[in-house]
Amino acid sequence: MGLFDKRDTAAAVQAQSAQLGSWVGALQNGFPFLRRDELLGLAGMRALLAVDTGLYVSSYVTEGKHTQTQIDGFSYHSLLRCEAIPGGARLSCGAPKPGNTFVSNWELTFKVSDTGAVSVEVPHYRVRDDKLTCGVLMIRVRDAVKGTLSSGIHLHLGDGPPVLDGLVVDAPARRPGYPSDDKSPFARDYLDILSDRYRQPLELPHESRAAVVDAMSTSHFRTCPGEGNVLMAASLAGGRPFYAGSVVLREGASSDQVVIELPAEALSPLELQRSYRAALRFLFDIARRLEDGSPSLARALDVHVEQIDADTKRPDRHTSGWRPYWSENTPAPVVPVQAERWYPVGVRVTTSREVNYLAKAVEASDWVNITKRTFALGIRQSTRDENRTYSTRRCGLLTDSAGKQLPYLRYVWHRELRDHVMTTASSEVAWFWEVASRTLRGGEPANLNGGLLLVTGWTHADGIVGYGENLLTMLTAFVDVVQAADKEVRIQTLYMAT
Repeated sequence: MGLFDKRDTAAAVQAQSAQLGSWVGALQNGFPFLRRDELLGLAGMRALLAVDTGLYVSSYVTEGKHTQTQIDGFSYHSLLRCEAIPGGARLSCGAPKPGNTFVSNWELTFKVSDTGAVSVEVPHYRVRDDKLTCGVLMIRVRDAVKGTLSSGIHLHLGDGPPVLDGLVVDAPARRPGYPSDDKSPFARDYLDILSDRYRQPLELPHESRAAVVDAMSTSHFRTCPGEGNVLMAASLAGGRPFYAGSVVLREGASSDQVVIELPAEALSPLELQRSYRAALRFLFDIARRLEDGSPSLARALDVHVEQIDADTKRPDRHTSGWRPYWSENTPAPVVPVQAERWYPVGVRVTTSREVNYLAKAVEASDWVNITKRTFALGIRQSTRDENRTYSTRRCGLLTDSAGKQLPYLRYVWHRELRDHVMTTASSEVAWFWEVASRTLRGGEPANLNGGLLLVTGWTHADGIVGYGENLLTMLTAFVDVVQAADKEVRIQTLYMAT
């Protein structure tokens, strides 16, 4: 669907020019903490949401001759993606390949000169039988880009953490108006079925108490002294407005105990999984704080975390030990793409303290949920079992080709299955949203500085923002870890209208 003939393809991929409207200057005056490049990136993201992917399908098969059966078997509903680049944005359409990469039908970029002249180009595209794949979709995206750059975007800066009222809804994969099969790029996600191993306490000697209490109280989790035999408790809420469990240090008769306490009956599978991951990340974090002074304690915590993690995951036979997260029969929280809505796209922090905002963004990712996936190739069952691979969709810290860490966090397709491990992501890996962090200097009054966590890229297909609920979790958890360390900090949320 959406294939052009050869003549139409040649015309469609020609570079075009346009003119930027006067809105950028007005927004720079109203939002001086935003750079011009960031405003242009937001314009690309806004344009992306204006185009409905509808029934378009993208295949991740390579160039060459393929039967229609092969193409159908290696296809997903088309995924539209946008990321900010210097002076503009890159928009693309394609399919995430199970090998962790993203195979695009086409890429469309726009760049804006200092004079406001806009150049819109198609640096990459694929054809099948000399025809541009999803060509109609590309034309619609280009028209949306040019229209948005001319008319502008609408932003609002509100006080306090992100307001999410009505943005997140529970919906199944099969929805009215969208394809009714399981070819969504977000379908076939799974969550762990947790074992009881996490309930088992870790015994620690009494003489280690002071070191453990200090490590807990200096972590990025909200901690407080407990009552009775509870010496210290760390909240697992991460910005969620309800009790989501805790990790406690409890005094025992012969030893102290570190215990993960999750209200399993009161939490949905997704929220339970989020608290479980946060608990393992917390234990991993305090182990790192104990490494220098108390290496034996750090090792005991690491072994405890590894045992919990190993006992939980059982990918021995397809999806054994997993439960469906989002399918035609299993609703999950999603963020629909809707007109006339205000979507949170950034968090502005104002404080007099010096803060590493990239570190805070990484800490906030402790609450961003991980989903598990499995994929196999082959006709025979034995071949499929032999070729079966397992992967996750999760947050990763972006790295360049030289392995240098960049101040971006992406929600990516990754091979790492362990919940307590923070991963990196290369630029080649398929991703679904991206946030960037940086320090702000010279606020008002003049002695105040701060930071910014900004959404710099996202995707959508099947009428929803790609893993949008996890993106909103990232923003709210970022607020929580910043406020946990600084009670006087001022939080504002940046919203963009559709």
